[in-house]
Formats: sequence, structure tokens, C-alpha cells
Amino acid sequence: MVEGAFLNMTKSPSDSLVPHFNHDCDSCRFLGHGPARILGDHPRGLDFYVCESGPSHRSMIARYGDRPDQYHSGVLFECTELTALDKVALFNMLELRDDENERLLRVLAAMWRSTLGVVNYEKLSAGNIVFGDGNVVWSD
Repeated sequence: MVEGAFLNMTKSPSDSLVPHFNHDCDSCRFLGHGPARILGDHPRGLDFYVCESGPSHRSMIARYGDRPDQYHSGVLFECTELTALDKVALFNMLELRDDENERLLRVLAAMWRSTLGVVNYEKLSAGNIVFGDGNVVWSD
């Protein structure tokens, strides 16, 4: 669980609606300000942005200061597991584009597949899924 990822969990609701740090990218859209527990120790919190400047992929930005180097960033759903910034985007209901939905589904499928035992994975790849004790079976 991403504790404190919801942007309205600051001192007051209006506090989360304005940026706390300078950010000079015209391609970024401010999402809100929130606590920093999800990305390390940043006592002044984080400003969250989505950046549209990439040629094909959007990035999430978490700014924790005014200096140009004081931020975390990552392309949405590019890792094999959900990153903290991916979870912030999901928890704040960022509207996903088609390519982001496809990447998210691949990440979720990979995460789910890694939880399957060998027997269940072989059945899944053969077109069958066995749930629980095997009494519930789905196949093509």
C-alpha cells in the first residue's frame, strides 16, 4: 500500500491544491501536493506533476524543493512492478492513455504471474486457470 499517496492528506485541503516548489516546465500539469512518505524523507512534502513533454511516454514528477535537481521522476508503467510514482498516478485517478493502459496491464499481468506456482502457471499458459483448491476452473 502507498501510504499517504492521496494528495488531499495534507494539513488542509486547500494546501494540496497549490504548488509548494518552483517548477518551470511548461509541459507539466500540477496534480497536487502531498506527504512524502512514499519517496523517502522529504519533510516539506512533494509536489506531483504529470509531464507531457516526452515523445511517446508521459512522466510523473515528484518535486521536493526549488532547486532544479530536487525531484524524482519516472515514465509511467515502464518497470516490471508498479513504482511509487505509478501508484500516485493510479490513486489520484490520472486518466491514462491507451498506451499507458497497455503497459499497466502488462505490469499487472507480470506481477500476478510471479505469484503463481509452477503448476498453475503451466495451466494458465495452456488456456486454463485453476483457482484455490481446484474446484473452480476456467478454460477457453
